[in-house]
Formats: sequence, structure tokens, C-alpha cells
Amino acid sequence: MGASGTGPFENDAAMDMLDDIVTGNFNGVESIEWAFDDPDYLEVDGGQMAIALGALIRSERGEPGPEVPEVERADFRFDITPELITWVRTQISRALSGPETSEAYGLWAESDGLDEWLKVSRSAMPSVS
Repeated sequence: MGASGTGPFENDAAMDMLDDIVTGNFNGVESIEWAFDDPDYLEVDGGQMAIALGALIRSERGEPGPEVPEVERADFRFDITPELITWVRTQISRALSGPETSEAYGLWAESDGLDEWLKVSRSAMPSVS
């Protein structure tokens, strides 16, 4: 892992995604779908981006959650739709499912930070409504 911390934006993949959002190079899920191609195993980048996207959605909707960097609403060039929320919830669930199906989980399981990462990552899950 490059940069790694338990917060949703304390890793390279999430910061790269955030940079894409701020610079206008993020056009929704299509921008990151490459990281979610394997239905049986979620690579670390996918897990990190899903958790960060969930935290951004929670913040944008005024829901309590993990700390997120300041992002202007104008930077969001994608709509937060019920379909997007369902997709993000599914991907976060995949990231938190265990080391057999999630690389991020497996990496955290090898460290002393697993419990904190799980707690923070669960708090990034956007609500359904």
C-alpha cells in the first residue's frame, strides 16, 4: 500500500479520485468502473474509492460520517442518484466482506488497524434514503 490510513481519504486511490472530481475528470461510476471488474474479488483501489465515494455522498447529503476534504458542490459533475447510492453501498459491502473477497480487508487484517478501519469505513456507508 502507498499512502494508508484508516480514514477514507488517507490512501492513494481515494486521493486520486478526489483530484479527478475537483479537476472535472470524474464523470461518475464510469470513471472508476475498471476497479470493480472482478465480481469475485475487489482489489484495494476499488475498495478505497468506494469508501471515499460513500463518505463524499454522506457529506454532500449532510449526513454525519467520517471527515472528508472540502469539495465544492460545483466540483460534482455527477448526480447522486438512488442507483449510485445502491451501487456505492454494494461496493462498500464488498470491501468490508473479508480477506477472501477484498484486498483492502486483507491488507488491513495484516495490521493492527483493522478494527479502526472497519469502524471508519462502515461510517462511510451512505444511507438508503
